[in-house]
Amino acid sequence: MVVSRGKSHNFLGMKLDFLDDNTVTVGMKEHIKGAISDFPEDIIRNAATPVAKYLFETNDTDEKLSPELADKFHRIVAKLLYVTQRARIDILLAIAFPCTRVADPDVQDWKK
Repeated sequence: MVVSRGKSHNFLGMKLDFLDDNTVTVGMKEHIKGAISDFPEDIIRNAATPVAKYLFETNDTDEKLSPELADKFHRIVAKLLYVTQRARIDILLAIAFPCTRVADPDVQDWKK
């Protein structure tokens, strides 16, 4: 265990800043940057809101991801789900839906 002193601390991927008005800010910028850098495609635009109107549209006729890409997808969704529970509850809906699209490759018939 490491002891840190002062008004700014890093703990479990969170940056905690204690302000003079007796409030605390929690940020996870580095954790989010890690998820973005793991993403296999370039992110080329910004969004005004975390949820687009087409969020729940799926295309089940597309071919499934390769095991390598599926593993990356799973890790990125897990990282962002952690962020939603600690610092960014506003992105919960946008991350909760991809959680329904994550499948365990070792489980063949999960519905049975």
